[in-house]
Amino acid sequence: ESLEQSLGPDHPIVGHSLFGLHHLQEIRGDPVAAEESLWRSIAIFEQYPEVGLSTHTYGALGYLRHLQGDLISARQLYEKALGNAERTFGPGCIEAAALLNHLGRLETELGEIEDARRHLQLGLEIAVSLYGADGEHTADHYIALSALHGMSGELEKAEELARRACEIHECM
Repeated sequence: ESLEQSLGPDHPIVGHSLFGLHHLQEIRGDPVAAEESLWRSIAIFEQYPEVGLSTHTYGALGYLRHLQGDLISARQLYEKALGNAERTFGPGCIEAAALLNHLGRLETELGEIEDARRHLQLGLEIAVSLYGADGEHTADHYIALSALHGMSGELEKAEELARRACEIHECM
């Protein structure tokens, strides 16, 4: 008997299973199936908005679209996930920090430097408040800001941030 049969097709555990399944489908090179699993997961999770489960799923779908090069759709999904995260968990939550980082990286790719700078800086501030300046997750924010500064021609700042991330990851 499947989870859907025993728990019902709209049970949150079914949604979690579908969310997990999308990773396997992505690894197997089937982005269409991965996207279908994520949309089914979202349909289930949106029935339980107080829990905020759709936040991660919208973010994952945004990331999938980002990897596929659909940057406009990715931005919309990241923004939806960010709004959900801030409403459900508060503006300074872990989820918001990660989504701001994704959004800022996407904006960097699009050449939207000021928006990227604003989102990446805010994501870094949240990460520092949650993990500390030396936190492993904070290093990801330093890396994203380093790329932005590099694209902006601010090479000294880019190198400083990259070195900071490497110090945290002990790669130097």
